[in-house]
Amino acid sequence: MVTILSRDTEYVFGINELDELLGSSLSPRSMVVIAGHPGSGKTTLASTICYSNTLRGHKCLYISLQEDREKLFNNMKKLGIYLEEQEKQNMLLFLRIPIARDVDEVVKTISEVVDSYSPRVIVVDSINALLTYVSDPDKRAWLQNYFYQLMLVVNGITIIVVEMPIDIERIDIGSIEFVADVVLILKSRIERKMISRYIEIRKARGSPIRISEIPFRIIEGKGLEVFIPPIPMKINRIGKFYNLKTPLFRDVVSSIPADGVILIVYPPDSRMYISMLFLAEPVLENNLKILVISFTEPPHVVEYFIESIVSRFGIDIDDVKNLISRHVVAIESINPYSMSSDEIIIHIVSSIDRYRPDI
Repeated sequence: MVTILSRDTEYVFGINELDELLGSSLSPRSMVVIAGHPGSGKTTLASTICYSNTLRGHKCLYISLQEDREKLFNNMKKLGIYLEEQEKQNMLLFLRIPIARDVDEVVKTISEVVDSYSPRVIVVDSINALLTYVSDPDKRAWLQNYFYQLMLVVNGITIIVVEMPIDIERIDIGSIEFVADVVLILKSRIERKMISRYIEIRKARGSPIRISEIPFRIIEGKGLEVFIPPIPMKINRIGKFYNLKTPLFRDVVSSIPADGVILIVYPPDSRMYISMLFLAEPVLENNLKILVISFTEPPHVVEYFIESIVSRFGIDIDDVKNLISRHVVAIESINPYSMSSDEIIIHIVSSIDRYRPDI
């Protein structure tokens, strides 16, 4: 999802999780390399960075050596990245350069546009299309150095998109990888016939990186959604407890921790009654918000289970329906066979962020 941070941070990735993790690596005269296999999301991430920074007042020059304007703009619009709107406000300039042109002419064109437009963000998508036509090693080195010098000229950030062959996970673009401040490798794997996507953080100057690979997904209307697994620096002590009054549970566990993890195992034929009964008391007694995520039952069935259980406590069914309508009791169902395991985790975390439940 494209997000806007405080203007205290001059340049952003446009994705909260990446900005929190890598934001300190983005500063004037920074270079970001986004590499990956075909269809891994490179252009989407590059467009997100470009778009998010235009919203912060930084002009973006998007240099495309392969994709045409209409196709790119339409694809990004589906993901909530409205490049055309920024183009109309002169915050974005799309420059399409045919790859068959002479390299010297390409460099001359880019230099003239940079000089006249004065962008602070430059995207080159992709550099492979240009390097392919340069066989002379000295010429390739000169071209690579040109793009490095480009970020110094604009005093902003340069985004270099790199294509990787489908069966290879290394970058072959010469010295650019070494002078870049951030190198991100976008990968995809097949898991249970589903696509799992990952961002490998290969390099990030100025950012204390403790994790090397993070899962993400591409959502229509939202763009890239990233999940960074929490890594607690210390184990916190257990705080508040909720006492149980129902004899069925009180004789087994007198209370449950507010910040604990509880595993309830029950026979498959008992369905959700036991778990709903176990949760009903602390929820009702302490006015807690609860999020129920089911992998087996649709929302209306879960709602029926909840109503059946709370009626045993003398609670009016209409009151329960009111709680559900106000998301005090939120219910979501996920078909685990429709997503990869990482997508399921991202979906659950997104639901937790949206509802902010106590349980």
